[in-house]
Amino acid sequence: MKRETQDKWINMGSGVLTALVILGVGYFSISSYQKIQQAALNENAVKISDENKIAKSERIDTKEVENELNRIAEEQRVEEERIAAEKAARQKAERERIAAEKRAAEKAAQEKLDREKAERERLEAEKKAAEKAERERIEAEKKAAEKREAERIATEKAAAEKKAQEKAEQAKLAAEKKQAEEKAAQEKAEADRKAAEKAAADKKAAAEKEAKEQAEKERLEKERLATEKKEADRKAAEAKKADEEARIASSLNSEYFSQVHAYLYALWITPPGSYGLATTIQFKVKEDGTVIGTPVIKKSSGNEEFDNSVFVSIMSADKIPMPSDPVVRKYLAKEGFEITFKPTN
Repeated sequence: MKRETQDKWINMGSGVLTALVILGVGYFSISSYQKIQQAALNENAVKISDENKIAKSERIDTKEVENELNRIAEEQRVEEERIAAEKAARQKAERERIAAEKRAAEKAAQEKLDREKAERERLEAEKKAAEKAERERIEAEKKAAEKREAERIATEKAAAEKKAQEKAEQAKLAAEKKQAEEKAAQEKAEADRKAAEKAAADKKAAAEKEAKEQAEKERLEKERLATEKKEADRKAAEAKKADEEARIASSLNSEYFSQVHAYLYALWITPPGSYGLATTIQFKVKEDGTVIGTPVIKKSSGNEEFDNSVFVSIMSADKIPMPSDPVVRKYLAKEGFEITFKPTN
């Protein structure tokens, strides 16, 4: 609005100066004509020296007109140069501001990526630490259980040995009375002890064997089920992927991209003298078409003003037209857009 006002005043000033020039020339022309007429009427009465004075006066008046016209023209030229310089300075400042904003946006985007990377690394480290702690806890519980089992067996064995020893002592005390009975009882007790130990050992071995066989059976069954599930998951994933790819290929046709181009070109303010230039820009969107992040110039036109106009058109977009298929919208939200802008005329 300020530039329009300045241009208006320039035009008005030029008109006024032109009018002054015309009035000045007319005035001095009439004045000269009147002086010549007066000289003709008084021709017989005026001397030659008077005629020379009139001619000299006319030359002086003409010179003054020329000087005044030159001065006015010089003032007009200086004013026009000043206004042109101010206009160029404003345009340069605007380009520098846009470039600075672009650099700041790119820096902010990079800083965000760095923060997200650091957060992922922190979460991964925490996950690994938790997994390690869980493995150590399970191993500690296993060792504690093994230790308790060993202590239980040792206690039972000590109790059995103590009981046998007490029984042997009783038999020894009764030996004086009945040596034969003592020997028979002692032999029977020894036989019973050995038989009990053998039975306990056989029972333990059988239980361990059965547990081992059951564990192996369960392991093989788990492996079989896992293999079947893995194969089924693979086939399901392949079928899902093929269906999604078909839906994406069907939706992302030339008609759809023509709609996207038409929407963005309506927002694009093409700089003058841009014919023949082309800029390729890449940008991300949400599933509803909202532009997110900072667009990136993938292939510059070589003209910063032209590239900035494309950048501004993307940032001005409200929502990019999106397909109705949610699978395709999700794909576009993941992959983003890469559009080439070039003037049609």
